[in-house]
Amino acid sequence: MEKKFFIRYDTLRPFLKVLIDGKEILDGDIVSKEPDIEISLKDNSPLPISKYNFSISIDNTPIDVSNIRDSVIAYPNNQTILKWKQLSLKQGEHSLDVFAKDSSGNYFDASVRRTVFFTYTVNDLARVYNYPNPFSSQTYFTFELRGEHKPTEITIRIFSIAGRLIKEIQFSGGDFAIGFNKMLWDGKDQDGDPIANGLYLYKVIAKFNDKTVTTIQKLVKME
Repeated sequence: MEKKFFIRYDTLRPFLKVLIDGKEILDGDIVSKEPDIEISLKDNSPLPISKYNFSISIDNTPIDVSNIRDSVIAYPNNQTILKWKQLSLKQGEHSLDVFAKDSSGNYFDASVRRTVFFTYTVNDLARVYNYPNPFSSQTYFTFELRGEHKPTEITIRIFSIAGRLIKEIQFSGGDFAIGFNKMLWDGKDQDGDPIANGLYLYKVIAKFNDKTVTTIQKLVKME
């Protein structure tokens, strides 16, 4: 008995994901001096993906994928994940280039995915803002942390324009990361009451092991 069957070639592109220090970063973001890098390729094909399907370079220097730890998830959730720690990046701009394909030869894109990021070796607090500003009910305090180590503690103090402390917020090291951070404030004082409309000052204090960095900015409450 003759049976007919069809062969359908895999022509779908795989999906690539790049995480640095546990998050997807944008060009120009800040990462730690020794970042944890995770690159994964996910495919709908039953053919397993080898780590040798990846071509990776940092600052235009190829990475030997044979030395990278990989983990494979079997079909139907076919995925291969590469993880490693990139040691001792110098201060300045860096690039990560990734080119990868599935086992059918389909590349995730027509070109290399390049991610450009910055590393700082001096511990610092920078680009402190709050948004929205003016705000009506709540606002985010945003800032960049730079350097080799996170601060052990960050304190935000909000003052009236006359200098009276109306709110103090403390965050421990587990609440923030190297790079961009944002912290929500509900616009309430120490007693839990919404603050009145007006101009206020806030001080952000970052305590590093080697120093303390302080920045003062203005915010406006307006309903």
